[in-house]
Amino acid sequence: MTATGDESDSRTGTVPGWNVTASRTGFIYTDAYDALTGTGGYTTPVTAYPGGVSPDGVWDLCGNCWEWTTSVITATHGGEMGQQINAIRVAATAQAG
Repeated sequence: MTATGDESDSRTGTVPGWNVTASRTGFIYTDAYDALTGTGGYTTPVTAYPGGVSPDGVWDLCGNCWEWTTSVITATHGGEMGQQINAIRVAATAQAG
């Protein structure tokens, strides 16, 4: 699901796959902020918390940014209803040259 140090073994997973892997840890991952981690609200390298490696060898299941998966998530209510809310948006600009 996330890089394990061996790039040949890393891939972007799916939401169901993440749920299976995360549930094997015995810890229920939530959106709650863990003030004890001392991350300061910034991104960190995947290997920053070796105590958080799952039994499957996956690092940083909780993350401190959006969880990237290959699954498409569509908003079911609100201003973005019906839109793919985890789709990558790309913008290009012309460069003078």
